[in-house]
Amino acid sequence: MKENKKTTTKKSDETKAKKSVKAAKKEAPAKKKAAAPKKPAVKKEEVKEVPEEKKIEEPITVESKEEAAPEATVEETKKVDEDSDFADEAKPVAPLPAPAPEETKEEDKGPSIEMHDDSKKVEEVKPTNPKEVITYTYDDDNLKGIEDARLDFYKYYKKMNRTKWIITAGSLLLIIAGWIIPMLIPSLKDTNNGFYITLAVLVVALIILGVYSYIFKKKLDVKMKDYFKKFYDFTNAYVFGDKVANLTGSIDDKLDPAVFSATNLYKDVAKVGSRETLHFDYKDHKILLSDCAGQVKAGKGLQTVFVGKLMSFDNDWNEGDVVIYLKGNKRALPPTNLDGLEVYEDSKNMVVYGPAKHVMTQKVRKALAAINTNPVLIDMAVSIRNGSTYFALGYEDSLMILPLDKTFNPAPTQEFKADMVLLFELIDALSYKEQSK
Repeated sequence: MKENKKTTTKKSDETKAKKSVKAAKKEAPAKKKAAAPKKPAVKKEEVKEVPEEKKIEEPITVESKEEAAPEATVEETKKVDEDSDFADEAKPVAPLPAPAPEETKEEDKGPSIEMHDDSKKVEEVKPTNPKEVITYTYDDDNLKGIEDARLDFYKYYKKMNRTKWIITAGSLLLIIAGWIIPMLIPSLKDTNNGFYITLAVLVVALIILGVYSYIFKKKLDVKMKDYFKKFYDFTNAYVFGDKVANLTGSIDDKLDPAVFSATNLYKDVAKVGSRETLHFDYKDHKILLSDCAGQVKAGKGLQTVFVGKLMSFDNDWNEGDVVIYLKGNKRALPPTNLDGLEVYEDSKNMVVYGPAKHVMTQKVRKALAAINTNPVLIDMAVSIRNGSTYFALGYEDSLMILPLDKTFNPAPTQEFKADMVLLFELIDALSYKEQSK
């Protein structure tokens, strides 16, 4: 029995051992199968995602992006600049190396030049009652002649305008009558004849209005030109008297835009408007004087950079551009083309640019000191260039706009006459021959 038990025990042990071996064999392949995918998976991912060729190209790709970045940045920066006036909005998109030198240049320029004199007063424009009649005293027949010419023109304008309104009202009544009357006549009401009558009356009324408007405009233009001519004739006689010779020119004579540009005072001038361009002799000088205005492009429109009178004459100067600017009030329009000119001197009421050592003599300084900018003569720029000298006289509207419905104020014209006396003295002082002695 013992042997049978032992035999049975051995068999059971052998059976257990075989089972454990079989289980171990089953688990081993399972472990291998579970572990096997890890190694091949890594190898396959490495081969697919990071091939050897891409590893070589990867640093090249990074460098090429860095090289291409400025081109994309310029386009983005332009878009921002077009959408906004604020330059700092372009910086977060992509800062360019270009602005840095510009900031350095501005710092190198030193303190900015104040181009206005705060002590100068602006001409006061007081509100007037249209029914109030303002009277002035005219101490010269030429000034009185200007007001008489204005009154003559204004009376004619009011007469023609009143006639125009009467004809307009009459034409309107005629149109209404041409529409109502056919409606009241039974024989015309139910036929097309009434419509044709109304249409005919309308056409006649419109023709009458059109013809009179054309005549009104033509006659008014002729009368206005006659008034403008008389205005300038009286003004020139009052201002110049016998101080000049061989005076020629009229309101129809225009200034050559090239002359305005030759002053080199204003940058990128797009349009020059002018009238009353005069030529005359003052001592040994051939002088040009013109009413003009200069404008530059600003967005979709034009911006005025100068309004006043421009004088020019020849000189013997050959030492380079010099600019003298007499500062004015807050309505003054200083020159805009001063970049690159070195400041020679700067004071509260005057700034001088360029090689001005031989220009700023005692006589010139005395003549400049006598010219005071004021509510009428807002500011003045003197441009001395090789061969020519220019005076850009910025004047207020009270002198530059001819009066039509308002009484002529002689004060601005009297100021202009006083200015011309001082300007002739400055011309004398600026004589290069005299400075050379």
